[in-house]
Amino acid sequence: MTTAIVTHAHWDHVGGYTYLKSLNRDLKIYGRENSGGTVERAQRHHSYDQFRGAGFKHERIKDYRPDVAVGTRTQISIGGREIELVPVSGGETEDALFVHFPGLEAIFVGDCLMPYYGEPWVEEGFIDEAVAAMMDEVIKRNPKYVLHGHRPLTLMYGPEQFMKFRGYFQWLVDATRAHIRNGYSAKDIVHLNLIPPGLQNHPDAYVSYLSPRNHLITRVADRMGGIWREDKTRHEPGGLDTLTAAEYGRFLQVYLDLSPRDISKALRRTLDGGDLELALQMATAAIKRYPNDMAIKSLREEAGDRLRSSVQFFDPLKFIAYTEMIGREHKPMPK
Repeated sequence: MTTAIVTHAHWDHVGGYTYLKSLNRDLKIYGRENSGGTVERAQRHHSYDQFRGAGFKHERIKDYRPDVAVGTRTQISIGGREIELVPVSGGETEDALFVHFPGLEAIFVGDCLMPYYGEPWVEEGFIDEAVAAMMDEVIKRNPKYVLHGHRPLTLMYGPEQFMKFRGYFQWLVDATRAHIRNGYSAKDIVHLNLIPPGLQNHPDAYVSYLSPRNHLITRVADRMGGIWREDKTRHEPGGLDTLTAAEYGRFLQVYLDLSPRDISKALRRTLDGGDLELALQMATAAIKRYPNDMAIKSLREEAGDRLRSSVQFFDPLKFIAYTEMIGREHKPMPK
């Protein structure tokens, strides 16, 4: 191996660069000139260990720098194959780099359409740039193959879905902004179940649209809102109070005078009714007051497990978060 090309500097894409360098000290890494911001954000310490894996160490990425910094469109040749390096901003990070193989009609796009549009714990995601630059850079090259940084993305956003999704993406962004200007919160908009006109005629694009929909809504809302969040009812402004599960637990025990048995019965009905998020939140609150009650713990685990099942094909990061919330271990895949 003589050359590596980095599509962006997220930890799961550059975390192995030191190993590659150990195999060949002369390895030349091409990457964006502005990767420092992405690496710096990845230095955040998470309370959710399983998000990056219990064995993750910041030392694996903190000194990452490309050997060849790419700031403009660049032509290179490797093994007799002509390659076009296309720097773009948009999607997940500002340091995205497309790798275009014209002779193969193929383009590597990294995580440009990752459904979360950035790591969910940090301020990332470049929504307007994803349309104006990133998607159009792919479409105008008319590739036969669009290869993403993770295989599920390649399945969801092939050349045909890519072109269809561009219009649906823009429609959702515009609709979200219109609702926010009219006082809706991100939660209000998510509950509207927004479906763009014409999507019903393209079933092959359903998953491509639905998977990132709620994340796109919250990213757009985040950029348009302040430290408080309006809501249409005017009863639940986000950020106004500081209530946590501890306060809700106190309400259940002290003010409603509910016993552990009463709470367990209510949680069972909530689960049977399919209100999984509500069941998980209320069970978490109840455990703050009754930390040793095995029935409540069991119901909380059931709520978390069912939520994991509901998102496992759409949202692996939610899957990981629910896994850790209920005290499970997300083990590595067997080798």
